[in-house]
Amino acid sequence: MMMEPTVPVAAMRDQNYILLCIITALLTFALPKRALAHPALIKILDAFGLGVFTALGAAKAAMYDMNITGIILCGIITATGGGVIRDVLSNRLPPTVLKTDFYATAALIGGILFCVLRYFRAPAGWLFFVTASSVTVIRML
Repeated sequence: MMMEPTVPVAAMRDQNYILLCIITALLTFALPKRALAHPALIKILDAFGLGVFTALGAAKAAMYDMNITGIILCGIITATGGGVIRDVLSNRLPPTVLKTDFYATAALIGGILFCVLRYFRAPAGWLFFVTASSVTVIRML
């Protein structure tokens, strides 16, 4: 099955993507470096990002009517790939994926949960919220 590209890019169709990026950038620059270097804060933000991107990847795959395997894999790849890109761009070895098995496992569990909730026809908002929250909590354990 060949997927058609989404054109135009979602960020060009919905201004909320750009606004979210601007707000995140402003918060990043406004926070003191000491706050960003705090390991607990970084772990919480990393877990939150993993949860959100797992849900986003799974939702995008479901939008293209992929099967269960495709939905789960898109959730995992979207979530873990973002962490690897972040680490590479910041000139660090990606420890989250390469040294910690549970990083990708949390995304796997989230992808499975997304598929189960989708099977029972949970509303889209609940699918996203429950998947993202569950992965975040699992990653924090």
